Amino acid sequence: MSACSRCGATVAESIRTCPQCGATLTGPVAAVPVTDSNAVLSLVLGVLSVTVVWILAAIPAIILGHVSRSSIRRSQGHLKGRYLATAGLVMGYISLATLPLLLASVAVPAFFKGRSDATEHSALTTLRRITSAAAEYKLTYNVYPPSIQALGPAASGTASADAAGLLPADAISHIAAGKDGYHFTYQHVTNQDGFVIHADPASSRSSLRYFYADQTGIVRSEVGRPADSGSPIDSWRAR
Repeated sequence: MSACSRCGATVAESIRTCPQCGATLTGPVAAVPVTDSNAVLSLVLGVLSVTVVWILAAIPAIILGHVSRSSIRRSQGHLKGRYLATAGLVMGYISLATLPLLLASVAVPAFFKGRSDATEHSALTTLRRITSAAAEYKLTYNVYPPSIQALGPAASGTASADAAGLLPADAISHIAAGKDGYHFTYQHVTNQDGFVIHADPASSRSSLRYFYADQTGIVRSEVGRPADSGSPIDSWRAR
């Protein structure tokens, strides 16, 4: 604002004729504020950051928003667009705030999937050891073992049908304790001279698969229920 030199009336700087006395004003003409281009860019990138390109636009939106707000403050009224820059800033920060959530949504399932695969692989390895030891027991004693414990070592160190020494003591204890998330159940099928082994997840709420093996050495698996002789074949090689 300025004052008329003739009548002293307060007149906007952009007005060249005094509305009170009609005198022509000769003071400097105030420039019309223009919208800062960085404010516009910040807004555009902010919108993109929450809709399309996310993090690639969020960081530039924040940087340009801060630059624009600083420029507008220093322009002494020659620049405008503070609200545009603020909107771009806010949307950019919102997009950045979602980064941990997105990373978690990707990393957490992958972590648990990796653990599940490792646990299932361990169970399959244990099944392979049991079936291989049972087959060797059959060759030695002409019958399949009555239990998993019969595959373990004898206290005296002398192998027998009751303690064939085909599996170490720690492996027998490991199987009996149901470690690594699986319980193993062995059954000697006496009328067919065979055996069946069930490897079931220790928790019914687990997403782990159920496994089944018998004297053929073939492993079968199911999801969500115990496996049996009619279940799909599970390839060790594929795991």
